[in-house]
Amino acid sequence: MYKYNEVSKIVNPKRENVRVIQAKLDEDMAKLAEKEAELKAVSDKVRNLQETADATAKLAKKLEDDIKITEARLIRAEQLIDLLADEGVRWEETLADLTVAIEKIIGDVFLSAANISYCGPFTGKYRRSLNKKWINWCEEKEIPFTPNFSLAKISGDPVVIRDWNIAKLPTDNVSIESAILCVESERWPIMIDP
Repeated sequence: MYKYNEVSKIVNPKRENVRVIQAKLDEDMAKLAEKEAELKAVSDKVRNLQETADATAKLAKKLEDDIKITEARLIRAEQLIDLLADEGVRWEETLADLTVAIEKIIGDVFLSAANISYCGPFTGKYRRSLNKKWINWCEEKEIPFTPNFSLAKISGDPVVIRDWNIAKLPTDNVSIESAILCVESERWPIMIDP
């Protein structure tokens, strides 16, 4: 008993000290848990802010790309508008030329048909004199025709004529007219080969 009493005197203050320390530890653990909860809330908030910042940066990048694409489209649209304006001017000129050509089509068709029907067997000099007579007749009858009438310009296709020239057909007017007479005649052409 005596020994127990002696040990008890030594152990009881230590037990009391352990209880005080345990209470302080419990209090500190509660504060720690509270601080950990606050830290988790702050971490969650930081993570949410980071996700929002990433989403905003991604949206900003997409918007920058859209701006670049839109600027490129605007540049191309302006270029297209400029090109179409030039094309509109060309179309207006073509329309004016066609309007004039339509007015003169009767005389041009008459002169072309006369050349194709009758000029085949004649020389270039005689063809020109026949054309002068037919042109004078058209002027007397007030039939409109293209000034400086040329069978190559009225009945010829510039691309086909160029192909003929590439294939070594002579480039003089009589040879080109003779080739047109061959191509445009419904029957066999009668002509002098130059």
